[in-house]
Formats: sequence, structure tokens, C-alpha cells
Amino acid sequence: MSNSFLVIPEELENEEIYSYDEKDLRFLEEYEKQQKIELSPFYKKTPNSKIWWTSAIDIFGLYLFSFDRKKIYNFFSDWDELTEEQKELFRKEEPSLAKLKR
Repeated sequence: MSNSFLVIPEELENEEIYSYDEKDLRFLEEYEKQQKIELSPFYKKTPNSKIWWTSAIDIFGLYLFSFDRKKIYNFFSDWDELTEEQKELFRKEEPSLAKLKR
């Protein structure tokens, strides 16, 4: 699933996102069309987390996350696509998982 991050259609690109709502569903639907997988809604592990998680329905082993709920990354195949700032944030919030990429 290399380069599996989501590309948002232009008509959705400028929409503000503040909480889980219909826009999230549209982002997930677009990702599903591009990746041919069904995803659960976004969630955070803690209220202060900067990382949003989603899960692939009926597919085991994908660690799908986002920083902005616009691009979705697969931890194992897209790590090199992250900026150094994103990697540091991930290491801070998910140290156990991040150790797999050191």
C-alpha cells in the first residue's frame, strides 16, 4: 500500500473540520474509493492527541492514521512519507509503535 495517503478532491479541500461529522464521512468515502477498503470513523486515543486514527474494516494489520483527517497514512508503508516534525510527534504520542521504525 505504498503512497496510500489520501488525496482530497478539490471540492472538499477547503472545508473546515472541527469534529466528527458528515465531512469526515465524505473524506473516508473518498479514501475507500481510492484504496478499495472500508474505513471506520476517525478517533483520537486521548483528547489532547494530535493523531487521528481510523481502522480498515475486515482487514487486519493496517495502522492507519492522520494528522489532519485529510491525508491518511499507513504506519508500515508510508513512514518515509512523513515529515521529520510528523515523525517526532508520532514518536511522542506512540512511542511503543514508533520503536518499530528506528
